[in-house]
Parts: sequence; structure tokens; C-alpha cells
Amino acid sequence: MATQEVGAVTAPPLPDRKLGIATFVIALARFMVVLDGTIMIVAIPSIDRAFHMTASNLAWVINAYSLTFGGLMLVAGRVGDVLGRKNVFRFGLALFGLASLLGGLSPNGTALILFRGLEGIGAAIATPGALSLLVTTFPAGGPRTKALGLYGAATGMAPRDNAP
Repeated sequence: MATQEVGAVTAPPLPDRKLGIATFVIALARFMVVLDGTIMIVAIPSIDRAFHMTASNLAWVINAYSLTFGGLMLVAGRVGDVLGRKNVFRFGLALFGLASLLGGLSPNGTALILFRGLEGIGAAIATPGALSLLVTTFPAGGPRTKALGLYGAATGMAPRDNAP
């Protein structure tokens, strides 16, 4: 007698090309989120020279991202469950990209800290959606295993210190 998994997630079959594009977009998003968690560590001396920030404010350039990212992921995952994972993932990526652009154009340290926090919010919104999209988009077995492997590889390729 065959057993059926309770709560198993099944996905309708998609063409291989669409699965490849989905894998690339999700893995690239994950790479960017992990990379952005620590990339500012390299830029701290330049930020200090440009904005003449105190040491505690320089720490907030990094902490604003980490705290909003780590603190909002659980809530963002639930929002994705309620409003739709794909739309929430897209919104998170758009917010992340916009905040990143605005952070790069920041006129002062306060604005940079604010935009780093906004980036963390975008990352928190996109991250749970990315992983859940992998699980729901790819059929169980080989395709899902490969997609999850690429997701993990993208996470591992981004240099990080203590990224969430």
C-alpha cells in the first residue's frame, strides 16, 4: 500500500527553460542578499572619509541591515503565505534594489543608515519567498534537489562574516 505525504507540495510541470530562469533569479537574489549583509564592512573606511561619522554610527551602517533583515524574516514569510509568495518576493526584490540605489546616492550618513535599514526590510521580504518558491515551483526529486543545491551554492559563494 502506497503512503501519501501529508501536506506535500506539488508543482505543475514547467518547461525546463522557465525552471532554469527561475533558478537563476532566485539564486542571484540570494547571493545579493547575503553579499549585501557584509559588503559594507569593506566600504566602512570610505564611508568614514566621505561622511565623517562616529564609530557608533558607522556600526549602524551594518547593524541597520542585519537587524531589520533578521528581525522581519518570520513576519515576511507569513505575509508571503497570505498575499502570495511570488508577488511578495518581487516586491521584496524591488524594495531591496531601490533601497540599494538610494543608499549608494546617500547625501549623508543618516540617510545611508536609513536606506540600509530599508534594504534589510527588502531582503527580509524576499528571502523567505525565494526559498518557498523553490519548493513550490520545482517538482520533487532531481529538479528540486538541483535548484536547492544551486540556492545553497549561491549562499556559499557570497563572502560573509555573520550574515543571517
